[in-house]
Amino acid sequence: MDGVIFSRDVLDEDERKVQVYFVADNEASASRLTALLSRLSSKGSPVGSREYYTPPCDRVLSPLEWRVLGSVQRRPDATFAGIAGSVGVSLKTAARVYHHLIDSRACWWTHGPVSEEFPLALVQVDLRSAKDREGVDGCILNEGHLWMPVARDGFGLDPSRAEGILAGLVPADLPTVLERFLRRLAAVEGVDGIRRTFALGSASYPRWFSDQMSQRTQARS
Repeated sequence: MDGVIFSRDVLDEDERKVQVYFVADNEASASRLTALLSRLSSKGSPVGSREYYTPPCDRVLSPLEWRVLGSVQRRPDATFAGIAGSVGVSLKTAARVYHHLIDSRACWWTHGPVSEEFPLALVQVDLRSAKDREGVDGCILNEGHLWMPVARDGFGLDPSRAEGILAGLVPADLPTVLERFLRRLAAVEGVDGIRRTFALGSASYPRWFSDQMSQRTQARS
C-alpha cells in the first residue's frame, strides 16, 4: 500500500495486534488509507488511527547529506568506513556528516529487530501532567540496572504534551524483577498508569523513503 513504511506485530495486555505506520499528504489521504487498512482487518471492523510524532529536523539537507542518510537507511549497522565507501567520500567526511544528521534529528531510532531478538517489554507510563515528567524521569534513571532507555522520540509521542508517555525497554525474561519494578514505578508521584506491550516482530517497507531520497540525491558519476 502506497505510503506504508513500517509495521509491527505486538502483544499488549489486552490482545495481539498489528500496528501499521504510514505517511500521508493530508487528512483526507490519511482517512482513505485508514479505510483501506480496515478492509484488511481480520476482525472486519473499523481500524483506529492516531498521529505519530516525528522529531523535527532543524536543517535543509544537502545532496551529500541525503546520500549519507540513504546509506544509513539501507545499512543502519554499517561502520563509518562502510558509509564512506558506499557514498564515495572520506572517512572523516562521512563521520562529520553523520554526526550532523544525528544532531539535527534528521536521523533517529527506536528499538528494532535486533532488540526484538531478546525478551523485552515496552513499558508505557502515563503522566498526570507535564510538571510530573522530571520527577518520573529521575526515578526511571535511578533504575539503570533494570531499565534500558531508548529514544522517546521513536515512539511517536509528542514530549511536550501533558498527557505524554514515558517509554523504555525492560527485561521480560525476569518476571519477578519486572513486576517489582512496575510496582515501584506505579507508586511514584505523578504516575497515572502503566501499560506493557511486547514487540513480537517488525518489518519495514522503505520504498517511500527510497523514492524521497532518490528525488533529492544526485547520481554519482
